[in-house]
Amino acid sequence: METKNLPFINDVKVQTICYILSKLNIPSVDKIKLIKLIFLADKYHLLNYARTITDDTYYAMPYGPVGGDTLNLLNKSLENPFFFLNEENHKVIKREDLCNFNMLSDTDKISLDIIIDKFAKYETWDLTNLSHEYPEWKKHKDYVLKKKARVALKTEELISVIPEDGFNIPEERLKILREIINQ
Repeated sequence: METKNLPFINDVKVQTICYILSKLNIPSVDKIKLIKLIFLADKYHLLNYARTITDDTYYAMPYGPVGGDTLNLLNKSLENPFFFLNEENHKVIKREDLCNFNMLSDTDKISLDIIIDKFAKYETWDLTNLSHEYPEWKKHKDYVLKKKARVALKTEELISVIPEDGFNIPEERLKILREIINQ
């Protein structure tokens, strides 16, 4: 099948989702788990390369930080030929191996591989609980849970680590990254 004219073929968010689905080598993955893996990969890439993979806007939401565009893509997945969301069990299912990864850089793929290797074995709710430990979520926790609303996160808020993530980025580097992002 000719792929160059497919909608979404050059969307980095779609390619990130497809990359994770292909690397997990399972027929489906829980939507929240997939969103958490993408969040962790974006965070890891930001901490190491001063940009996220997906360039998504993140929000503090009841289940933790979530990329807004990525969530919308998954919720409207019937419109793309690469994956779809089973509404009954909230599993994301890969349709066909049509995706290419030309929009993903080498560092994007390295970061995704590191996160998949480290966190794919976690259960969905373990990843959710982990994401609740980050200060960017804790800062908005009361409002988000009480109002069942979302709060936009600034990119510099994502520059944080917790002992449980094992990213081991020194505070001095985090400070420098925040300065770079704020320029």
